[in-house]
Amino acid sequence: MFGNKRQRTGRRALLAGSILVAVTLLLTGCGTASPATPNTRPGTTRHHHPAVSGTVGSIGNGSFQLNTAGGSTKTVLTGSKTRYLEGKQKVSASTLQAGQHVRVRGKKATGSGLIARVVRIIPGKG
Repeated sequence: MFGNKRQRTGRRALLAGSILVAVTLLLTGCGTASPATPNTRPGTTRHHHPAVSGTVGSIGNGSFQLNTAGGSTKTVLTGSKTRYLEGKQKVSASTLQAGQHVRVRGKKATGSGLIARVVRIIPGKG
């Protein structure tokens, strides 16, 4: 009815091999779609944090105003985890001054705000 013993054993081996291949593909993630590039939307970085450039306006305790080229003003919130860079060099928060051109990367806050992870001062501008 199902063939001889040799044919049944062959079918079982084929089935076991197919299952093994399927499980291996599932565990390794093969066959799943992934984007060719990490993130190419304008205004974001590959880390999926929005990046905003502009000129520093007023500076307060734990925040500063950023005037963008588009004419909008954003409140940038800073804290102990915010890193400050001038070019590629690490600098302290006190280096930041009104009128400097900066690029800020961080997470969106409520409204038009941004919680800064990195504030990069652009030398020679501002």
